[in-house]
Amino acid sequence: MTVTPPQLADALHFACRYCGSELRPDNFSCDHRMAVSRGGSWSLANIEVVCGHCNLAKGDLCGEEFSLLWAALRGMQGAGRLSVLRRLRAG
Repeated sequence: MTVTPPQLADALHFACRYCGSELRPDNFSCDHRMAVSRGGSWSLANIEVVCGHCNLAKGDLCGEEFSLLWAALRGMQGAGRLSVLRRLRAG
């Protein structure tokens, strides 16, 4: 099953579920809720639209794991938070 243009357009009316950034045609990414490498499927039910930065940082974490990581990051301040974010973006 493929994502149709109308489905994608509908998804871009929302914010990224992880960081809250506005989803636009130039920053969105289709992500597996549960990574295929961890047993997730290629079905449409396992796909969500998020921002590209979060998709890259999420890697093979499931949505719940990545949400917990974001919650921990929101509790951090200053240089420590920036350091962790840089490491996540670097892969």
